[in-house]
Amino acid sequence: MSNTTKKTNAELAIEAHNKQTKTKKKAESSTIANMMGKTQDFVICEGTPQEYTITLQYPGGARALEIEDIAGTGKAVGDVAYSRLMNEAIKDVIVMPRVQSIDSYWNDHAGLAEVAITVLSFLNAGIAGSL
Repeated sequence: MSNTTKKTNAELAIEAHNKQTKTKKKAESSTIANMMGKTQDFVICEGTPQEYTITLQYPGGARALEIEDIAGTGKAVGDVAYSRLMNEAIKDVIVMPRVQSIDSYWNDHAGLAEVAITVLSFLNAGIAGSL
C-alpha cells in the first residue's frame, strides 16, 4: 500500500497558476530591444578598387522569415536560391544604394555573391535577436 497523498484539485490549481505566473515573468524578462528598422553598413569588395558600402535594414521578424521562405529551395533546410533572396532583399533589406533590379546594379558592380551571403547572415542575425 502506498503512503502518497493525492493532491486536491485546489492544490493542483494553485501549482498550475504558480507555474503560469513564473513562465509569464520569465517571458517578460527575456525581451530584447526591438530590431525592426535597425541598420548596418557592410563594406563589399573591401580593399579592392571595386570597394563600396551597402546599408541593410532589418525588415522585422515576420518579413525576414518570409524572405527566407521565399528564397528556400525546398530541397533541404538551409538551401537557398540566391536569386530569389536578392530579389526580395532589394525590396525590403538593401536600403543603400537603392537598387531597382539585380541586373541594373550588379552588371556594373562587383560583389553580388558577397552581398547575397551578407544579406542572408544579416537576416539570420536578426531572426536570432543578435543585431
